[in-house]
Amino acid sequence: MAREFYVTVDNPEEGGLGMKLDLTDNRQCVVDSLQSGAIESYNDSVSHDMRVRPGDAIMAVNGFSGHPQEMTVLMSSSPEITLKVRRPTDFSVAVDKAGDQGLGLSLAEGANSHGLHSLLIREVCAGSAAEWNAQYPELALVRGDRIIQVNDRTGTQLELLEAMSDAETCLMKIRRYVEEEVKEEPQGGLNLNVSL
Repeated sequence: MAREFYVTVDNPEEGGLGMKLDLTDNRQCVVDSLQSGAIESYNDSVSHDMRVRPGDAIMAVNGFSGHPQEMTVLMSSSPEITLKVRRPTDFSVAVDKAGDQGLGLSLAEGANSHGLHSLLIREVCAGSAAEWNAQYPELALVRGDRIIQVNDRTGTQLELLEAMSDAETCLMKIRRYVEEEVKEEPQGGLNLNVSL
């Protein structure tokens, strides 16, 4: 089960927060990477389990939860910022690519997203992933899950896609932020890579 905690930092006039965010879906800002900035200073002052780290999701900013691009505006314009951070749950699945149907996953991507380090599942279609879901419903892949590793390879979206295309069996590490399937369609074609 995902764990949530709150982080409060002053927004510096120079240097920013020091986070590269993935805005691929409509629910949250996912921390893709950290650089020097206010979040790094915060991390240095708290215990390890309270640190913001890549893969965490920002679910709300100053009590506002909504579209990720609106949350980034709040993050860049507020003098003090309180972030509601969700730590995800990770699990592994092994899916064989079968015949002509292939893996059976529709993945969201948009402008400037190839430097990001996960693939967002838009939909599970007919194919091996749907067969996995039928066989292992407790580990079913659902819309909103993110693929963060394929056959021991991590990297950018392009590197993850290459690892998928090169293999007959995809052992995938999945990252989940919510316990139920996401109903709305992830966005695509927007600027999905923001540094603050």
